[in-house]
Amino acid sequence: MNSVLLVEDDPVLGRGLTLSLEFEGYRVFLATHLSDAHTFFLRESCRLVLLDRNLPDGNGIEFLKSIRAAGSSVHVIILTAQTDEDSVVEGLSNGANDYMRKPLGNRELLARMKAVVRETNSGAASTRYGDLSAFDDLRKIFR
Repeated sequence: MNSVLLVEDDPVLGRGLTLSLEFEGYRVFLATHLSDAHTFFLRESCRLVLLDRNLPDGNGIEFLKSIRAAGSSVHVIILTAQTDEDSVVEGLSNGANDYMRKPLGNRELLARMKAVVRETNSGAASTRYGDLSAFDDLRKIFR
């Protein structure tokens, strides 16, 4: 099952997205604060992060920068009401795979999620050393 970290502080939107994604077969972890997102990210593995920009304890872009600086290649889609071009460019320039403006449609979100995973997941090993292959997204090493 594909796991998704949803970082969203709006309780209505968070619950609605969680239900919609679970209905589609995703395992959803909802974080309403960046501190919760960081804790989850350190402990668990997920295939995709759906990230709000404006959260009670900070900016989602800072979370994005921190996971990219740590070497994570997890797929990230920013979901936000910040729709100006500079905000979109900032998100994409800092490592987001896609950027969606709120309000958003569930069907479009699901299509974009599938497209991001399809485009960036070639199945190739992230790192090779001799006969060992490391798959960062899976957090696994194979011989």
